[in-house]
Amino acid sequence: MDYNNSSIKKAIKYIEENLNEQLDLNNISKAASYSPYHFSRVFKQATGENINNMIKRLRLAQSTHELLFQNSSITEIGLNIGYETPSSFNKAFKKLFNMSPREYKKQTEENLKNHFQELKIKPEIIDIKEDIYTLFDRSLGEYNDAAIEAWNKLISKEEHLKEINYEFLGKRYFGLCYDNPNITEYDYMRYEACLLLDNEELPKIDSRHIKILPKGRYVVLKYIGSYDNLYNIWFQFYGWIYNQNLQLSNFPPIEEYLDNPEDILNGIIKYNTTNLMLKLD
Repeated sequence: MDYNNSSIKKAIKYIEENLNEQLDLNNISKAASYSPYHFSRVFKQATGENINNMIKRLRLAQSTHELLFQNSSITEIGLNIGYETPSSFNKAFKKLFNMSPREYKKQTEENLKNHFQELKIKPEIIDIKEDIYTLFDRSLGEYNDAAIEAWNKLISKEEHLKEINYEFLGKRYFGLCYDNPNITEYDYMRYEACLLLDNEELPKIDSRHIKILPKGRYVVLKYIGSYDNLYNIWFQFYGWIYNQNLQLSNFPPIEEYLDNPEDILNGIIKYNTTNLMLKLD
């Protein structure tokens, strides 16, 4: 995907932020500052899929989350993402994931129940009072590779950021992991590296480069250990969430990296410390 194309970035941002709304070529191309006549072709060339396919894929992926962590029926979930009948939702879901929504819900619930007892540290619920504004960059691919690429891209902007007296060290560092690796092809997995922006820095940054982590109630798990084991910890965390009957929003999972980046790069830290954060509904 040519994610460096600013028009494509605008279009994808608009799609992601309006998945539960009516989306069509006119309003998406308008958000991208492009004419509808040319934009379909440009979008397909840049992303490898047409606009309707991307919308359908993202909505169905969102539905897998809602099936497990929101108090809605299968019919309601299908309606919310644009399927007028249960049969049409069932057909589209099965085509993408090779099982029906009901089968996916049952199978995943069993897996989550089995992992519930493995979580050794109890998560806590916190209330974040204000939105967190960050400078971000995105990469696609398997999370380990995408994270390295996204942080390298973000760090490479450091020289430019020095113009506004931005200090990279001593900030808060976040990663957004949008997609479930069990149901998403690696080429479509989205990771965003995010650096905290202070109030005095915020007006100096183009809004296109800003990601807002919304205020609200979050359930947080502090994990100390290798990044290589994060996937297993996340799954155990979701198992705990499920067994507590907590309702989650559709905002993507957040990782907050609590170590000094220089210490990580220099191999000083033996065990990394990471806050895993999920926004409650």
